[in-house]
Amino acid sequence: MSESADIPPFKVQKGEALHRQITNHFRSLISSGKLPAGSKLSRMHDLAAQWNTNYFTVHTALTRLVREGLLERKPRLGTFVRKQNKQLGSVGIYYGDEILIKHERAFYRSLHGQLLNSLQKENISAKVFIDSRPPALQEEPLVELLESVNSHAIHGLIVPLIGYPKEEWLSKMPLPTSFFSSARSDYSRICIDFNQIMTMACQTLSNQGCRTVGLIHPTPLSKPDWGKNENDTIPNAFNAQLKAFNMKTQKSWIRIPKSHQDSQEKFGYQEFHKLWDLKEKPDGLIVYPENVSHGVVIAVLERGVKVPSELKLVLHKNQHVEFLCPLPADWIITREKDIADALIQQIKDRFAGLEPHYYEIHHEFIKGSSRDLISKFALANNLEG
Repeated sequence: MSESADIPPFKVQKGEALHRQITNHFRSLISSGKLPAGSKLSRMHDLAAQWNTNYFTVHTALTRLVREGLLERKPRLGTFVRKQNKQLGSVGIYYGDEILIKHERAFYRSLHGQLLNSLQKENISAKVFIDSRPPALQEEPLVELLESVNSHAIHGLIVPLIGYPKEEWLSKMPLPTSFFSSARSDYSRICIDFNQIMTMACQTLSNQGCRTVGLIHPTPLSKPDWGKNENDTIPNAFNAQLKAFNMKTQKSWIRIPKSHQDSQEKFGYQEFHKLWDLKEKPDGLIVYPENVSHGVVIAVLERGVKVPSELKLVLHKNQHVEFLCPLPADWIITREKDIADALIQQIKDRFAGLEPHYYEIHHEFIKGSSRDLISKFALANNLEG
């Protein structure tokens, strides 16, 4: 049986969780070569005694490195430093949904195209996994993906579309993994900057003289046991910016559902009708994301609302997804390339043994002009990074 490697001590710092300090210590030893590939770690109970802590603290610290692909656990043998490929040559792209046939997955199809383009420029090949199993079966790992991971056919994994319970097993994949998700966690660190979105939207409405504003957004607030969900910052950022710009809202004007919506477009359509049925209405409206904006535009046209004299609109659009809108709205633009590049950079960081950090996706703002569809979206499609 191989002997365990000697682990150099480090001075514990106050004010930072010990498990994070242990994680960073081992990451540094691995990246510097002081713990070479194949090195066996001491038993976790022995490591816990070394830092005067408990088994669970050490287990938590090392589990993070297993998820990043720096360590591997071998049943009955122990924990070892994993052999690292010298070059990131291949990644998997996993979709927990059938993005090819669903109407409201146009954004993910566009993002996928940007991912492939960016990976090609980096000379990194891609293997795509589309999980079309029934939801009940998706609680277990996808066999084809596991085989590619275990055979080292892929050196990293990109997950643009994820949902519970798939995040449970995906987050435990023993290789560098990059997620685009609204929930911040140790493994999901690419998020939308909702505060920037609300700042831009409220500023443009304020400049147009709006004093009252509504919001339509399709993601329910997270339950306490779900952990911190970044979508919660949509209403938080909305309310904060209303206060900053001295504008008002009412509870009935904030249209956020209590449960998951199967069709965001239908949700936007129905919620605008409910909003416009109210006796008192806002003079400005912010709608996010694009699929909801589709439904709202249909409802606005159906109700014959005069835009912008009766209602001023700020809508969301993904840069490379077509959106025909004959209304003089202002636009918040998401650039798919920014998300693709962040997903790839996160994989590269983890592959190099660097500590993951948050990537926040920022947006462009386009001021609309009445019925100026061609020039407006020609500009959107030619925004540079």
